[in-house]
Amino acid sequence: MLKRESISTRQMAVFVLFFIVGDMFWFIPTVLATVLDSDAWIPSLLSMFSGLVVVWFIDKCYRLFPGLTLIEIHKKALGKWLGGLCSLFFLYLLFNSVGVQLRVVGDFVTTQMMPETPARVTVLMITLIVVITLRAGLTVFAKSAEVFIVGVVLMFIMFIIMLLPEATLSNLLPVFHHKAADYGKGVLYTTSFPFFQMVTLFMLFPAMKQSESWTRDFMVASLIASFSLFLIVIMSLLVLGEYMTEHQIYAAYAMAKRISIGRFIERVEAVLVISYIVSTYVKVLINAFAFIYGLSQFLGLREHRALIFPFGLLMFGLAYAIGPNMPFINGLATIWPFWDLTNILLLALAAVIMIVFKKGKIY
Repeated sequence: MLKRESISTRQMAVFVLFFIVGDMFWFIPTVLATVLDSDAWIPSLLSMFSGLVVVWFIDKCYRLFPGLTLIEIHKKALGKWLGGLCSLFFLYLLFNSVGVQLRVVGDFVTTQMMPETPARVTVLMITLIVVITLRAGLTVFAKSAEVFIVGVVLMFIMFIIMLLPEATLSNLLPVFHHKAADYGKGVLYTTSFPFFQMVTLFMLFPAMKQSESWTRDFMVASLIASFSLFLIVIMSLLVLGEYMTEHQIYAAYAMAKRISIGRFIERVEAVLVISYIVSTYVKVLINAFAFIYGLSQFLGLREHRALIFPFGLLMFGLAYAIGPNMPFINGLATIWPFWDLTNILLLALAAVIMIVFKKGKIY
């Protein structure tokens, strides 16, 4: 099962990059502008440091429980029954996340690019690709992600450079005109969405080859990803302004539509959409692998492949059961950070506290 899979620290660093960025490019600017308008870039900048604190905590947990998945950590730290309940809740959170991410991609493609194509078609296509990749295994997926990251990075750099002529510095004014609580809420949003869910990576850590440089790679990958989100937020304000950033559901897509160089380089938003779908696809797959491996461990199965096809069917159905319409799904963005804070991160924190209490110190 997971023990037979093998990925390098570089491949895990690529997973970290994709997992932090994922589908955040589209929602972070709008969510922050709703709270802080022209100051939305400030919490995005601060989250580069608060996010590293979360990354440090995850790395510390990994060193406390080397070679164990979160399911095994719960059982070791909390016992069979309490650990089992925590593991079951963790699996529920993973399954929920996959359904939401699939629904978001389907809604985006239908509303922005192919309005005559039912969203279920897009979701079905991605679900089939996810199922095929799950069958291929984690090692194959990790090698594919290494290829994807090159194209995504190049497209992102091209995107930022071509938007520079459209930037207006006066859009960042006024500065520091909100209450401290608003900035705190903004930091919570930008830390919670990308970083708190990284507890999911505990399910993949046992497959990673041990390396002394892992902590450095982990930190650098997280810092690069959070800096990328900061660039998207500040470019949204510079190009679109606070009002349009707040009222555009897909601010990055709206920015890409403005790119026009010499009436020759135009309509590059389609290229950006490819980058978005690929990054979201990788994040969905990370959650899907974590769920499949976790469920097989929870049920005590020797082989996880029998769960893949039923999981795909349920995942496709959940994408529609998760909410009645697109405004409802987008409305979850304001409460989801608190869901992540109180649930996902605390699942790991509870195990650490119990182990520290038993051993008397942190190694």
